[in-house]
Amino acid sequence: SRKLNMKLILATSTFCGPCHILKRKIADEKLEVETVEMESDPSLFKKYSVRAVPRLLVIEDDVLQESVQGIEDIIKKIKEHAKD
Repeated sequence: SRKLNMKLILATSTFCGPCHILKRKIADEKLEVETVEMESDPSLFKKYSVRAVPRLLVIEDDVLQESVQGIEDIIKKIKEHAKD
């Protein structure tokens, strides 16, 4: 059980091929993460300076603690947080 004030947000885009592959892997492995598409919430991308997707944002108390890029690294980080 992750800290109550910590969120994992997967930043993606409708037009991002690797994002679709990553979302499929997350679903296949039954991992839990909030997904936000750039087109539906551009303010989140601006707030946390997301310039490339897919990117996993680790946010605690509304402050960005970590930003992870790359499919394998993102999956690994989600799994780490699932164990906490």
